[in-house]
Amino acid sequence: MNGNYDACRWLGHEYINRKYTEDCDSDTSSLSDTALATVSEEAALRNAAGAGHAAIVTALLAAGADVNVSTKRYGYTPLLCACSQGHAHTVMALLTAEGIDVNQPGGFYPIGIQEWFGGWEAPTPEAGRGQPRYRAAEWPYHSAHTPLIRAAAEGHTSIVTALIATEGIEVNRAVTHGFTALMEACYAGHADVVTALLTAEGIDANTAADDGSTALTLAAHACSASIVSALLRSRVVHVNATTADGSTALILAARKGNAETVNTLLVVEGIDVNVMDVGGDTAIVWATRKGHSETVDAGRMQRDHCQAADCRYKHGARFGSA
Repeated sequence: MNGNYDACRWLGHEYINRKYTEDCDSDTSSLSDTALATVSEEAALRNAAGAGHAAIVTALLAAGADVNVSTKRYGYTPLLCACSQGHAHTVMALLTAEGIDVNQPGGFYPIGIQEWFGGWEAPTPEAGRGQPRYRAAEWPYHSAHTPLIRAAAEGHTSIVTALIATEGIEVNRAVTHGFTALMEACYAGHADVVTALLTAEGIDANTAADDGSTALTLAAHACSASIVSALLRSRVVHVNATTADGSTALILAARKGNAETVNTLLVVEGIDVNVMDVGGDTAIVWATRKGHSETVDAGRMQRDHCQAADCRYKHGARFGSA
């Protein structure tokens, strides 16, 4: 405890007041030294980790600080704080701690919402006085992450590399809306992170989120031809997988007008260019409707290429024949 308390004093009394008032629901400046020590005991390691003070983190761990301590309200652990802020050296220091839980999630979730509002019910963002209220278990705005998912979403490649090399890491763990670390990286367009994740043992590039999205459909939606190519090269992906609205990666790329991604997908064995979404529209229909002439021309050029080379993938012809 003394190590934690001294470290908090070292980091600065004002910083503790500003950042950790939420942990005691009062201004720490009004607390006695004994009470402040209690707050500091809980907050010190997270405080140091979030600020990127690797040396302080190491000292606190040596003094017996709980490496998995989390905030009462949001469940943030020191590791999650360090991953969120991109502090690679701090992450490495934490990963050496005995007993660390590298998969412990944090963020908004029903328990946190319940505690936040002091009961089972929480108001909707739009609801006024007397309007319907959500029960915590039905709260629609959950946002939880594991350290790996958070690092991937933020584009911290070195941290992702360190985490996937850690024993016990769950590379396919999904939390908010069924998104995995790979999905988050694809959605955000972090090509280097995707490349790193694809080297992880047991990585599943075909996991589907709650809305049916996969890493491939998210990469296509993000207009990232390089990530689409990486996924196609590295893993056997379900190229015709559809989201909840029936969209394939090809439909999403055509809708966005990304000719490079369309071309990349058209030469994939097994690609089906005639898939229709829930509205009955195919990729060529979307491209035409959105006025993406370059995308339509890409399909026609792919058709000509396949015919001239006697390509076994005849999908380009069907794409450009509408």
